Amino acid sequence: MMKTEVVERFGVRSPSDKQVTAQCSPTHKIPFSKQDRAEANIPPEAVEFAFSNPVANWEQVEQDPHLLEDWGLCAMDSSVVKDFLVMGGFIFLDKDQEIVKVTALRLANDMEGGLRFRKRQKWQA
Repeated sequence: MMKTEVVERFGVRSPSDKQVTAQCSPTHKIPFSKQDRAEANIPPEAVEFAFSNPVANWEQVEQDPHLLEDWGLCAMDSSVVKDFLVMGGFIFLDKDQEIVKVTALRLANDMEGGLRFRKRQKWQA
C-alpha cells in the first residue's frame, strides 16, 4: 500500500477518509537485453518489475498542485498519475527493491506510441 504522503507528493489525494489502494502482480525478473531495455525505456538499474492493476476507487482521487513536492512537475501532463490509477502501469525495482521508475498505460497520440508488440514468435517448449 502506498502511503498518503507519498501519493500527495505527486499532486493527488483522496479527499475523503477512504484510502486509495492498488494491487500489484508478483515481481518478475527483467529478461531483456541492454538494447531491448533501452528501446522500452527500462532503467539500466532495474532488475524486476510488477504490474500495478487499476485502482478500484480511482474516482475519489483529486488533483491538487499545492501538494506537489517538485513544482517542476506542474509542466508534466497532469493526467499521468490519474492514468496510472485508472489503467494501471509498470513499476520497476532495483536490486534493493526500491522503485526506480513507474510507467502508466496511456493511449497513444499517434501510431508510433503506446503499447506495441514485435512480430509473433513461436513458443519454445
